[in-house]
Amino acid sequence: STLLQIASLSKPIASTFAAGYFTDAGVSLDTPVADALAAANSPLRLRAAKGMPAEWAETVTLRQVSRS
Repeated sequence: STLLQIASLSKPIASTFAAGYFTDAGVSLDTPVADALAAANSPLRLRAAKGMPAEWAETVTLRQVSRS
């Protein structure tokens, strides 16, 4: 029970931190996640859900991720 209660709070806390971090670093929250990952030399990439256009993964922004 406690684990789930803590887990349900972690996303809004992490999103608030990330939004502040990116804003302080001068990165727009409207930056595509794919661009941010590439700029950080990360091997991670977003993929569109099965049956969805692959281009969708390229258009997801940091702002959208922080709201989901």
